[in-house]
Order: sequence, then structure tokens, then C-alpha cells
Amino acid sequence: MKKYLMGSLFIILILAPWACRRPFPVGPTFPGTVSTPTPTTITTPVCGFTTYNLGTIALNASPTVIRSSADWQAFNSYPTGLIFPTPVMTPVIPAPPVDFATQMLIVMISPVCPTSSLVVTNVCEGPSQITVSATNTQACFICNLGTSWGYASALAVPQSNLPIVWNITQLPCHWPATPTP
Repeated sequence: MKKYLMGSLFIILILAPWACRRPFPVGPTFPGTVSTPTPTTITTPVCGFTTYNLGTIALNASPTVIRSSADWQAFNSYPTGLIFPTPVMTPVIPAPPVDFATQMLIVMISPVCPTSSLVVTNVCEGPSQITVSATNTQACFICNLGTSWGYASALAVPQSNLPIVWNITQLPCHWPATPTP
């Protein structure tokens, strides 16, 4: 049996180069027709972001995805969180850091005394969603400070109407490594 298998394998290997030189159809063909392959479209995600510091603002400020000047006005109409604010009847809205015709902002607000630290590692726009990848490291201690305001930062990404999906990796608290003697 072993000699039969070895002989068959030898014949296949000898005839393989001859067989591969001849064209062969991939799908059904009919006389007089030419088969034209259809190219496959592969969508490569567009990744990257720019970070902007937006200052202090109320923890419940919204919207957290700013796609237009109207969204920017609504977001900045929240109080700035100053302890002794100067009474201003109409808040002064700063100019947006991006042109909303080409970019939008994904806002993150961190409390003054956070219980974790969120670090964005990547933002990618795919065919059906924008994925924000981040790590969230739990704090090793908790302070007793309660406030209604925090620090706002924004990620500038290309303008899109796609939904935002957060992909967050949770990490436990980690103290610095113990020194070796």
C-alpha cells in the first residue's frame, strides 16, 4: 500500500507543472462568453485623532459628540464650574477648535477627583461605526472631594454621521513596582 501511495504521489508531482500551465475556468462557462472577474472592495478603517483641552465644564454637559456649531453652542452653554463665577447673563462661547464642515469632536469629561483614568489609544472610522479604543485604569485611592464640574477634553476626528462605539479595556489599580534590594 505504501508503494502505491508513493507512486501516485510521484505521478501527481510530475504532472502538476504541466496541468498548471493550461487555463481552467473558475466558474461555469458557456460557449462564446468571456468570464470577467469582479473586483472585491476592501474597506480600510481610517484611524487617528487630535486631542484638544476644552477647560472646565459641568459634569453633565452635553452633547458629548459635537458635529455642528449648534452642538458646540449647546455644549458651551453649561456652567464652567467656577466656584465664584462672574455673573454674566449671556455666556461667552469660545470659537470651536475645529471646522465642523470637515471635523467633529468626541468629548470626554473627567471629574476633579477621578476614580479612574481613561486614556484613548486609537479612534478608527469603519464602514458602519467609529470605534474609540481606550484603557480605563482604576485609581488606587479615592479622595473625598465631590464637585459638579470637571475637565473636558475632545478628540477631533473626520466629520461623520456614523455612531460612536467605545471599546474600553478595564485595568485594575497598580502601584509602582516594589524596589529590588
